[in-house]
Amino acid sequence: MTQARLGSALFAEMGVPSPIPVGSFMDVFPYSVITQATLDQLSQLNPSAHFDVRRFRMNLVLHTSGTGFTENAWVGRGLSIGDGVELSVTMPTPRCVMVTLPQTNLPPDLQVLKSLVHYNRLDIMGPGCFPVQVFIPVWKPKG
Repeated sequence: MTQARLGSALFAEMGVPSPIPVGSFMDVFPYSVITQATLDQLSQLNPSAHFDVRRFRMNLVLHTSGTGFTENAWVGRGLSIGDGVELSVTMPTPRCVMVTLPQTNLPPDLQVLKSLVHYNRLDIMGPGCFPVQVFIPVWKPKG
């Protein structure tokens, strides 16, 4: 078993200002992004699994010109949304059993997490962390 710091404690450990108030609860970051290319790649690698975007609870789904796990190269970079918002890509999103649970009109699917671990395991936050290539940015105003 490993101890994972979440919320503002994670940001403090990383030496980054926290957008999450101390003591509040939410998924690690307030914003999360995935590309359709990632969902398509996972579906091609394991056609029997249901990689429906609802399983991942993303704020943004981007349609990019790239293929495969394009988000893997985004850490440390920024994403611009319109003229006034820039998202700073801080780290990959750790994924857990939640992506396998049943959702409205979606059956339970253990293959989703197994596929993430098999095809794109990124070791962050210690051993046993199986994130998909989705990255969670921190919002900051442009300018």
